[in-house]
Amino acid sequence: MTPSGATSPTRIDTFENEGLTFSVADTGPIDGEVIILLHGFPQTGEAWEPTAAALNEAGYRTLAPTLRGYETSSRARGRWRYRSSRIVSDVVALIGAAGGRPVHLIGHDWGSLLAWSAAAARPDLISSLTAVSVPHYAAYLLAIADLRSKQLIQSYYIVLFQLPLIPELLFTLFPRSFDRNLRQSGMADVDISAVNINVVESGALTSGINWYRGLLVSNQRAMTRKITVPTTFVWGDEDTLLGRTGTDLTKRFVTGSYNLEVFAGASHWIPAERPQELADAFVKHHPSFVPTEAPNDPTEEQHERES
Repeated sequence: MTPSGATSPTRIDTFENEGLTFSVADTGPIDGEVIILLHGFPQTGEAWEPTAAALNEAGYRTLAPTLRGYETSSRARGRWRYRSSRIVSDVVALIGAAGGRPVHLIGHDWGSLLAWSAAAARPDLISSLTAVSVPHYAAYLLAIADLRSKQLIQSYYIVLFQLPLIPELLFTLFPRSFDRNLRQSGMADVDISAVNINVVESGALTSGINWYRGLLVSNQRAMTRKITVPTTFVWGDEDTLLGRTGTDLTKRFVTGSYNLEVFAGASHWIPAERPQELADAFVKHHPSFVPTEAPNDPTEEQHERES
């Protein structure tokens, strides 16, 4: 019997939306429950390979697209084409290419914010949401406004990224500084090398930064809607970019079942650091989608677990 989330009998190498073409890494059992993996800045779909392998081993089919602007074929120009509604439409298009049935979303960094936005806009297409590192957008805004929190200081680069051309010029003139900042945030050298090859040298830096520029011209009300689908938030307690305040506030903005997983000793870059642990957290909170497990009781109380 084909599981309810299996949506396509053939592999998906690419999909199209708004005249743009996106590449996709489609791995795992072709008839498995579909999980879409959304990467962040400054990475590509390649960053999901370790986590995808762990999820594939657990019986899930994973689709890891390289998102808008990170490839020549998907390089839209201008901040307006990177606002929330446009990048959410890319996710909807991929779901359509995969058959149109509800899928699981797992997002990291900007991919996490995209996953929150997609779940808010199209809950009918989302079986579950797993957000990694980045809290719900409304929780993030409240954390910035909280003077007891360091989130405003930690988010300085978002202000810098609003300037035209200046961030790209700084990263080009001072590449070691860019690398050092990534290293200080916990990114491993091998992943920094991938950033330089896949993003900086490929010419995708401006497009990647345009995601931040598009944030300010996005529909803020739409992005702060509460989430109704089953949700898990995964955060590393050594994340230097996103603090504990937004993490703790996130549960206020989820009306569906909610779980918090705190990975002790993990940095911002959880998919690379803890791929098996991340996959295990997903499987644990969605046993109804694993054939050997009994369905969840929908009346089960929300709970949190720190590990």
